[in-house]
Amino acid sequence: DDKYIATQDVKVLSQPGVIRSVSIDQRTQSSFQVGVTGYSTPRETGTNATTQVCLTFSPASGASVQANGQLCGLKEDIEIWYERNISYPTGSQFHGGMTVSYSGDINAIGGIKVVLKNKEGDSQPYCVDFKSGNKLDQCP
Repeated sequence: DDKYIATQDVKVLSQPGVIRSVSIDQRTQSSFQVGVTGYSTPRETGTNATTQVCLTFSPASGASVQANGQLCGLKEDIEIWYERNISYPTGSQFHGGMTVSYSGDINAIGGIKVVLKNKEGDSQPYCVDFKSGNKLDQCP
């Protein structure tokens, strides 16, 4: 009674990342945290890794936001996560948080557009309403 185990190799193609969810947490008088869960194939590691999360802020109705372009981060965190064996069961999924400091009226922030960038390009944007934290169907 011989037992055979069939195996098959599956190649996952390298492609732009995907943002699965975004949360706005830990709001204070001068900062808040943007939590991002996404995945990126390829799992970039080493000095040439480019995978990062970028945020763009849009103003609430009747307000203005002075931001210095996109705020990008989590590059090193994602790279370190992909290097660790503990990340293997999650495939190419990651979760990280970016702390954003601000001054002025927090109510001036209307929404946040989140994009995951890797060597294959940019993900589709994931936009959230800043007040409610709900996903928006369209980015402002």
